Amino acid sequence: MKACKGKSLIAVFFLFFLAFSIFLSSSTLFAQKFGTVYGKCYDAQTNSLLQFATVRILNSGFGTFTNKEGEFKISGLPDGEYSLLASIVGYESQKQTIQIKNQNSIKVDFHLKESSLFTSDVLVSANKTLQAVQDVPVSISLISSHQLKNKNISKIDEALQYVSGIVMNDDQVSIRGSSGVAIGVGSRVALLVDGVSILAGDQGDIKFDVIPVFNIERIEIVKGAGSALYGSSALGGVINIITKEPEENLGISLRASSGVYTKPTHNQWIYRNGLSTHSTAQAGLTFKNNIFKGILSLGYQNDESYRQFDKSEKFNLFSKIAFDLSEWTKLSFLTNYATDNKNDWVYWNSLDSATRPPTGTNLSDELRSNKFFLSGTLKQIIDNFQFIDLKIGWFSTSLEPKLFDNSNPRQTSANSIHTEIQYCYNVFEKTNFTFGVDNTINIVDSKIYENAYQTIFAGFAQLEYSKIKDFILSAGARFDLEKTSLLDDKNTLNSEISNDAMKTKLQFSPKFGASYALADDSKLRFSLGTGFRSATIGERFATIQYSGFSVVPNLDLKPERSLSIELGVNQRFSLLGIPAVFDLSLFHNDFYDLIEPTFLSDASANIQFQNIVRARVRGAELDLKLMLLKNLGIESSLSAIDPIDKEKNEALKYRSNWTCYNRIFYKFWDFEIQADYRFLSRAKNIDDLLGSYIKDYDARVNVNLVDLHLIYNYQSSAIPLTFSLNCFNLLNYYYTKTPGNLAPTRFVSFQLDCKF
Repeated sequence: MKACKGKSLIAVFFLFFLAFSIFLSSSTLFAQKFGTVYGKCYDAQTNSLLQFATVRILNSGFGTFTNKEGEFKISGLPDGEYSLLASIVGYESQKQTIQIKNQNSIKVDFHLKESSLFTSDVLVSANKTLQAVQDVPVSISLISSHQLKNKNISKIDEALQYVSGIVMNDDQVSIRGSSGVAIGVGSRVALLVDGVSILAGDQGDIKFDVIPVFNIERIEIVKGAGSALYGSSALGGVINIITKEPEENLGISLRASSGVYTKPTHNQWIYRNGLSTHSTAQAGLTFKNNIFKGILSLGYQNDESYRQFDKSEKFNLFSKIAFDLSEWTKLSFLTNYATDNKNDWVYWNSLDSATRPPTGTNLSDELRSNKFFLSGTLKQIIDNFQFIDLKIGWFSTSLEPKLFDNSNPRQTSANSIHTEIQYCYNVFEKTNFTFGVDNTINIVDSKIYENAYQTIFAGFAQLEYSKIKDFILSAGARFDLEKTSLLDDKNTLNSEISNDAMKTKLQFSPKFGASYALADDSKLRFSLGTGFRSATIGERFATIQYSGFSVVPNLDLKPERSLSIELGVNQRFSLLGIPAVFDLSLFHNDFYDLIEPTFLSDASANIQFQNIVRARVRGAELDLKLMLLKNLGIESSLSAIDPIDKEKNEALKYRSNWTCYNRIFYKFWDFEIQADYRFLSRAKNIDDLLGSYIKDYDARVNVNLVDLHLIYNYQSSAIPLTFSLNCFNLLNYYYTKTPGNLAPTRFVSFQLDCKF
C-alpha cells in the first residue's frame, strides 16, 4: 500500500478523534453544579505530606494526583455514593467511602502506612477497569518507577528480567513458557502504552526502546491468555506501560549514568585495549498553563558493548500533553520518537571467540531503526454510572541497513494504526458492564515482504458482578475478524495468492474469572480464558537471505491459539512476629498451531514459519515476601514449568524448567543496599540443525546471576538527589542468551538522579 494511503487513513482517524472530543466536551458546558471531594494524603507515621499519590474513584473515570503540598481535588461528582482509593509506591493503599448529597463538598484525608510488602496499586490492564491488585482474578506483577530508577534500568526488557515467571530470550518475552527463540518475529505477549496497542506492523514484535524508562510510572504484567479483552498477541499475557502524568508545577528532572564492562577472564575474548563504556543521559521538563499541562524529555544512550562490532547509539524525544476540557472531559496526547544506530550480526564466531562476529563480517555495516509513536486518549464521564474511553494510536517503524555494498535487502517500513472505543456502565450497584470495539490496521512497504496490508476488527464485552458477599465474578468474550492481503505494484490484490490464504479469519475468545475473600488477609482466585495470535505479515511473506539462512514465505499460516487455566491464593500472615505475603499460582496452558521457524530439510538452510507445534505448559509459581526487621526485607519467587511438545512428545524448545528470583534489601539512614540473585535452568531442548551453521551452538549452562545496588537518597536540600552504584553480573558469570550469543558480562555503573 502506498504511503499516501497510509497517511490519509491516519488523517481521517485523527480528524474523527478531534471532532468527537470537541463534541463530547461541549456537552458539559450546560452542566449544573456538582459535588467535590478534596483533602490531603499523609504518611501515617511521620504525618508528612505525600506528593504524587494517586487518588481515584473506583468504577468510574474520576481520578487525580496529589500536588507538592499533598493536596488533591476531584470535582464534577453527581449525588451518590463513591469509593475512593489512595495509593502510592511503598505504602499500603487505603479505601474510603463518601456520600455526595445536594452537590456538597466533602473533605477526606488519607493516612497511608508505609510498607514494602502490602502495596495494592490500582490497575487498568487486567479487566480494562480500575481495580486493586488483590481483586483481580489473574496473576499480576508490577514494576514501579522507583524500582526502575534504583536498579539503573535503561531498557524495558532489562526490567522484565526481574519479574517472576518471565524469561527474556533476547528480544522475545516468554511468560510462563509461552515463547521460545524466534528473533525479530511476532510476540506472544501484547504490549500496550497507556492502554494503546504498540506492536510493529510488519513483524508484530516488541520494540523495547519505544518508550524511555525515564518517563514510565509503572509497568503492569498480566500473566495468562488475555485475548478476550486485548485480542491478537495476548496469547501468553499482557504488558501495559503506564507513563508518568504531567505535574501541576513547573519542574526539571535529570538522570545520568555511566559505567564500564570489565575485562573478560579469558584472554582470547579480549578484543580491545581499554574498557568498553555504556552511558545514558535524560532530561525532562514539566510545565503548565491555563489550557494544558505537559511533559517534554530528551534522552541519549551510547553503548560500546562487551562484544566487538556490537555498538549502539540511541536517541529519543518524548512528550505528553494533557487537557482538562472540563471536570468530566479529559484529553491527552503522547508522542515519542526513538532512533537506534547499531552494528549488526546474529551469532558469534565460535566459543573461543565469543566476543567476535563470524569471520568475514564487514565491520563497516550498520543498521538504523526508527520508531515513532503518536497516541490520543479521550475520557468522557457521562455521570457517576458511566463513562467512555476513546483511544487512537499510530506506530511507525522503519529499518534501514547501511551496508558496505550500498544494498538494502532488509529495508522495511510499517505503520500500525489502532483505534478503540470503550463504554463502561455501572448498571446496578456493584455490577459493572464494559463493552467496546477496536480496529488495527497494519500497512507494510518492504523489500522483504513487498507491499502488504492487514486489518483486524473486533468487538468485546465483559460483565463484573460483586453483589455476592466476598465474591467478585467476571465473564467476557471477544470476536476478532482478521484479513491479510499482499498487493502488487498497482496496489491491487495479487492474483497469485490462493483464495484460502485470503479468506477472513474469525476468532472467538471467551474468559471467566472469580476472586473470593476467605478473610481480610486471604484471597482465592480462578481464571479460565483463551488467547490467539494472528500470523504477522513478516511470518507469512518473508523472503530474505541473511547470515547463511534463507527464509521463504508461507501464505497458509493459521492463527495460534491457547487455553489458559489458573488457580491461585494470596495470603498475608505473620510468622513469629514477621509480616509476610505469600502468593501461589497453579496454571495449565494448552497451545495449538504454534508458529515456529522450521528448517525445510536437514540438508538445507531454508527456513519457513509453520504451524507445527501442539504444546502444553503446566506449572506452579510461588512468591514470598518477608520483612525480617523494620528495614530488612526479602523477596523470593520460584517458577517451575513442564513444557511439552505434544506432537513429538518431547520438551518444548528453548524453555527453562526452573526460574528463581531473589532480592534482599536493607535501609539505614538515607542509604539502601539491594542484592538480586537470578537462576534459570538450562533449556533441555534446542534446534540441533543450528549446529550446521553456528559453531559451538550448544554451549549452554544454567544461569546464575548476582546484581548489587547501593543507593543514597539525599533529601535534606531543596533539590533531592539520588546516587546509586550498581554492579550487574557481579561474579562475571558467562552464559548464552540464545544459541551463539554471549550474554552481558560484568557491568559497573554510577547513576545520578535529581529533580527540582
